[in-house]
Amino acid sequence: MKAEFFKAAAARNSLTLSDSASPAQGDLLLTVNVYGFGQTQGFSALLYPMINVTATLKRPNGEIAWQRTEFVTPLNAENKYGYEFEQYMKDPELIRKAITNVMATASNLLVESLAAGK
Repeated sequence: MKAEFFKAAAARNSLTLSDSASPAQGDLLLTVNVYGFGQTQGFSALLYPMINVTATLKRPNGEIAWQRTEFVTPLNAENKYGYEFEQYMKDPELIRKAITNVMATASNLLVESLAAGK
């Protein structure tokens, strides 16, 4: 999740990252509240990943400067990699592909919100 968030932030030039030796203007905390797989509707055999993530940006004094929670569900248009259970079991790389996609989608939504000041 962290890598996808920083990739999205770098693409929009939304955040300046500092190494641990440099003083930071704030700390970013990413919390994955929920993750799993779900169906788009009850009769579908396809399982799509889902995730709920909260991003919190705190000032050095601990005050919350910005916080946002985003959901990516099987119904999001960007959530395009759904497979049957057996496919996931035969090819675990499909799990990585599907989950990476929802982490990138959630990260993009969070970074858009941060850039817009929401």
